[in-house]
Parts: sequence; structure tokens; C-alpha cells
Amino acid sequence: MTLNKKIRNHQLEQWNFILVAGEEEVKNGTVDIRTRENKRMGKMRIDKLVAYFESLMPAKSTMYQQFYEKAWDPAQFDCHEVHSEPVSKKETVSIVASDPTNPAVMMAQVVADVVGAEVDIEITKEASKSISGRFPYMSLPDGTIISEAEAILKHLARMNNSAGLLGKHSFEHAKINEWLAWSQSNWLPKLHPVVFNLFGIGKPDPSKFSAGVKDLKECAKTLNGYLKDKKWLVGETLSLADIYVGTMLMTAFQLVFDAGFRKAMQNLTSWF
Repeated sequence: MTLNKKIRNHQLEQWNFILVAGEEEVKNGTVDIRTRENKRMGKMRIDKLVAYFESLMPAKSTMYQQFYEKAWDPAQFDCHEVHSEPVSKKETVSIVASDPTNPAVMMAQVVADVVGAEVDIEITKEASKSISGRFPYMSLPDGTIISEAEAILKHLARMNNSAGLLGKHSFEHAKINEWLAWSQSNWLPKLHPVVFNLFGIGKPDPSKFSAGVKDLKECAKTLNGYLKDKKWLVGETLSLADIYVGTMLMTAFQLVFDAGFRKAMQNLTSWF
């Protein structure tokens, strides 16, 4: 396979950068840097690549917090009722995390907003106190720790059952659990190889990336069919299933599903 053919193949795989090393580059210890659009960024010594790519990373900002504050108003959704404080338990709980952009943290903020719970988000560099040793975890006023995303979200939802996030009856509750399990067993295993390749986690594997994108789109087609004539995943109002599955799909909508695919998945896109 010619060098130009290899370059073209990698462009079709949509890698953000392609490092080309021909005979001249090998001799000089350099690489020719190209973008996914085949824009030539010039040649650079290999020992300077890390510093160069680090310089391209955006500085940390508060845009996430600013976006979340304006992203949505829980009163606009068809919840049974949005309260300014929990009905069943008037207490303030803490969500402790190492990264405020952790999807579980974002879901906890949304659930807390819907049920009217008082939640403090604490960002720490200390070791996790959860039984799994992972973040995030919830700390109750008496010091009790609750870990794992599903347990945290369900505890928050039960702080105000009238908000309806766990369903109106036992059947809807079971369907909500079904969708949470679907996310874990069907969606995330297909998402991980795509995300790992996109963010450089582990050794790049173009074949796994391409297969993962294909699998994600097949999952999306199934979900699109299910959502025909439906506004919500379970019942007639927003539930924990919508919040959980929607958050799990966020990365795919941001980085994987192009405009044409989103347009074709009309039911899914409208729900999302």
C-alpha cells in the first residue's frame, strides 16, 4: 500500500491528526503533521510533539458551570411537580467527585433539580471514601456514604416521590430499571472503544473504532424505532430513564453522530 493510500485511509477514519513519516522524516527524526481535513501543519521533531499537542489543549474554564446554569429549566419538563425542596427529606446531601464533568455528577444535578433536593457538589483530589474506591459518591448529613451512579440517582429521586422520576407504579419502575440496565449492558460496551480511541486512552485501534461506531448507530436505530410516537422512554412524563439514557448518549451526539445521521433518526433526535 502506498503512503498516500495509507494517509487517505486514516483521513476516512477521522483521526484528528495524522503523523506522516516518509524516508526524509525518518532520516531527520521528524514527522509531517496533518489534520483530518488534510491541512499540513508542517514538520516537527518527534521529541517536541508532546509539548506541541499539549499547547493545543484549551485552558480550563468555567464554561461547563455556565452552560449548566442556563441549559435547562426543570419547570419546562412534564414532571408531576417541581418543588423548591424535597418533600420526604429536608436535608442537604453532598456529591463528592474528582471531576465536575463526570456524567454521573451531571445526572445527579439534573435529578436534584427535578425533585427539589439541596445538593452540594464537592470537587476533591483526595482518595474516594466509597466502597469501590471510585468517584463520585454521595455523602449524607450523618456521614453515610452511597456509591455507584444508579444508587445515588435513585436515592435522590426518592427524596421526592411526587416528582415521578421512578414511575407512577411498579410496572413503570420496572421499565425504568430496564432502560438503566440497557445502557449498561448494550450501550456502554459499544461506546467505550469509540471513546477510548477518540481521547487516546490506550493503544489506538482503528478497526475497533470503526466497529464501535457501526454498533452505536445500530443501537441508535433500535432506540429510534422504540421512540416512534413516544415523547418519553417510560410513561407520559420525564423519568430517571430519560435522564440516564440521555446522558449516556451525549458523547455520541457530540462526537459520533453526524448531521445526516441525526436527521435520519428523527424520533431519537427529537427525544434527545
